[in-house]
Amino acid sequence: MAFNRYQNGHDFRHVAEGRLDGFAGHTCGEVRGLSYIIACVFPADFRKPVEIYGVLGIFGPNMLASHGKDWKRQRRIVGSSFSERSNALVFEESVRQMEGLLRCWASLERNSRDEMGIADVAPWMANVALHVICGAGFGVPQTWPGEDEEVLG
Repeated sequence: MAFNRYQNGHDFRHVAEGRLDGFAGHTCGEVRGLSYIIACVFPADFRKPVEIYGVLGIFGPNMLASHGKDWKRQRRIVGSSFSERSNALVFEESVRQMEGLLRCWASLERNSRDEMGIADVAPWMANVALHVICGAGFGVPQTWPGEDEEVLG
């Protein structure tokens, strides 16, 4: 791993240049430096593989399935949905849902608060996602089995 120093009017910290499983890896201790590296020094290394997101294009143009100018346009359209206030709301609802899920799991047969065994967490995580979307996105918080609605406030 080589350490280089890039300068373009800014003092950049060390940048580690390397690859892991075909993906470029660069580290930088300064945001302005990292932005410069991504945009100017190694832009091809940071190009999103939009071809793997092609299936999402069925829903129409979106941030995941676009790159470059198209991505900027999509970001501008949905940008207000990703404000600090919205992110905080999603985070708080995610924590509340995970705490409720852990209480639900603890109440299952052969489980306790200290030891839990769940054979397949995928359906539970799908429900976490739906619960967070309902609570943070639509203002309709959900509860887990055995959970009293008083936890909703």
